[in-house]
Amino acid sequence: MGPKHSLAVLVACTLSSGAFALMPNSAPDTLWTWVGQAGGGSATAIRSRSVITAKHVPGLTYGVQGNIYTAVQRTAHPTYDIAILNFAQDLPGWYEVGAEAPIDSNLTIVGWGHTGVLNAQGNGYDHVTSLGVRRAGQNELHFKSTLQGFGPYLGTWLIENGDAIGAGGDSGGGFFIGNRLVGVTSFVGSTNSSLPNYGFASQNGGVPYMLTGAIDLTVPEIQTWVQANAVPEPASGLILTGVAALVVRRRKTSC
Repeated sequence: MGPKHSLAVLVACTLSSGAFALMPNSAPDTLWTWVGQAGGGSATAIRSRSVITAKHVPGLTYGVQGNIYTAVQRTAHPTYDIAILNFAQDLPGWYEVGAEAPIDSNLTIVGWGHTGVLNAQGNGYDHVTSLGVRRAGQNELHFKSTLQGFGPYLGTWLIENGDAIGAGGDSGGGFFIGNRLVGVTSFVGSTNSSLPNYGFASQNGGVPYMLTGAIDLTVPEIQTWVQANAVPEPASGLILTGVAALVVRRRKTSC
C-alpha cells in the first residue's frame, strides 16, 4: 500500500488511548541498550544528557541498566507527540537521530511494553499484558503521513506473522533504521473497527488494517526543535579547549 492510499484510510482510524509498539513475543532484547523506561512507557537517549519520549508519556525519570535518572528539565513539543528530558549528569550511552527514512527501509522497533503471541487460528496476535521487558521487532517503513494531534509520522502495517507493531507500554520507544533513531513510537490504529485488533492482512482481504505510527524525527522542523531543546554535546568545546591549552604550553616552552 502506497503512502497516498494510506493517508486516505487513516481518516477512519480508531486510536487506542495513548499508543505504543507491540512485538511478537520474543526473548528479551540485549542489543538496544539505550532504549530505557519512562513514566510507564519507553524513552531513548539521543545525547549524553538528553532523552526523547512521547509527550503523552508522563514524568521526569529514565531507567536504564538498572539505574534511574531524574531529569532537571522536561520540554514538550507545542504541537507534536514528543518531549525531551534533560539531565544534569551524563547517561551511559545514546543514539544519533537519523536524517533520512526512505520508504521500504527495514525498521527495528524497540520498546518495553506489552507483547503478543500467534493466536490459535494463525491469523493475528493475542495480546499479552507483560510490561518490564525490552523487546525488539522487525518491520518495514510502509508510508509517511500526518495525524492531527500527533504530528508527522512514520507508518508501518501489521501484515503477517513476525511483523512488529504497537501495544501498551512502548510509547516513547524507537523506530530505528540501522543504528539511528528515526521515530518516536506514538500511537496504534485500526482502519477496520469490525475486525479484531492485531489481526493480519489475511483477515481483511489481504489489505493490512492495523498500524503503528512513530513521530518522524527526520522532518527538518522536528530536527531543528530537537537541536534547540536537547543539551548540546560538549565534546567539540572540550577538544578546542584542549588544543588551546596545548598551544599555550608550547608557546611557554619556546620562550
